[in-house]
Amino acid sequence: MDEKTTSILVPSGIGDIFWIMAKMESFLKEQNISNPEIFIQQGNGADGIMKQRALPFIEKFSFVKAGGYLITGNQFQAFKDGYLHDKANLFYDIAGCDLFLTFNGSLRMGRELADVSPQWETNWYPEMIRSDYQIQKGKEYSSNYGSYVVAYFVPHGMYQGWLVQFQKEKIYESMKSIVRETGKKIILIGATWDDTELKDFFLQKAKQDNLQDSFINLVGETSLDDILALVENCSLMYGFPSGVSFLAPYYKKQTLILWNDYFCEDFHWNCVVPESRTNWYHALQTYKHDLRVVTKKLLECCDA
Repeated sequence: MDEKTTSILVPSGIGDIFWIMAKMESFLKEQNISNPEIFIQQGNGADGIMKQRALPFIEKFSFVKAGGYLITGNQFQAFKDGYLHDKANLFYDIAGCDLFLTFNGSLRMGRELADVSPQWETNWYPEMIRSDYQIQKGKEYSSNYGSYVVAYFVPHGMYQGWLVQFQKEKIYESMKSIVRETGKKIILIGATWDDTELKDFFLQKAKQDNLQDSFINLVGETSLDDILALVENCSLMYGFPSGVSFLAPYYKKQTLILWNDYFCEDFHWNCVVPESRTNWYHALQTYKHDLRVVTKKLLECCDA
């Protein structure tokens, strides 16, 4: 007789999924689930096509099966209670799935993942499958770019608040300092929907400063495996908070994230591998730190 499949709905962000996977193995054992199938919750409209990296990310974890995407919208009560607020982490019979699991709401309220639903142990280093392609691309990136910095900056949605406090000119100047002081290349990354005027601004400024060979544009040109290969082999991850930014500490890479007061400050730290917080992860706030402080910390990271 076939094992019963348990369908589990999860949010679509890479970071959201990573936090879930950190608890998933213990969760499955405690819940006596032997055949889990993971479905990705999608919003309506444009958001429905904006998270297509999520399913390949699920496939990186051997202890679950990737099911597919479900367009559910973001207005159902369990999403509000578990993703936006810290009311619960596990919900039953949601959008045709047996379960809906999320830790986003708890973390964004400043809680430590280990303290959230503590009956499920937290493993901040769940094993991720590295494809042959990812391994080969990592070698190619190291060969082509030498010691490089991965940079993730976008202007849409909540990040508009970041750019009000730490303007695009300051971001460029901080990256220019890396190039001129260390000789490292800047690799601009992002998905197809991140191909915006902000990226164009950085490239235009680099050309004006005769630094065009040191700013490499890969925005909209990378698969998930490409992104993971870039991050796994970089010397520094620099940018706004995102799922990809949160994975750099997992790979034990120097990481500097610029935060805004959109999220509480505890979340600025609780979102990443705990041991990284006093070693290779650094959080600076756009409402506290000026260009001088950011640049100084970046150069320290490059020397680490």
